[in-house]
Amino acid sequence: MGSIIEEKLALGSNMIISITNKEKESIANKIRELSYSVIELEGKNNNEERNILLIPTTRKRKRKLIHFIKRLDKKAIIIVDNAYSDTSL
Repeated sequence: MGSIIEEKLALGSNMIISITNKEKESIANKIRELSYSVIELEGKNNNEERNILLIPTTRKRKRKLIHFIKRLDKKAIIIVDNAYSDTSL
């Protein structure tokens, strides 16, 4: 019951990690146009260049962002992780 309520409230933050073959700059800029912050990294897999985008977002906006990325690149790999700040350090 508690998890159902938590899912409906959608409190908290997520980190969306998107791995794509497309030009990261155009995808990253389109995501930024929606007022998201985007961190861009370069990677390589099997001698192919990959673009890795790290996008912090609220849980409420997570689903909309995932659908937007998939519209830009149907083959994008998307990983969702819980994001939190550890202030004890």
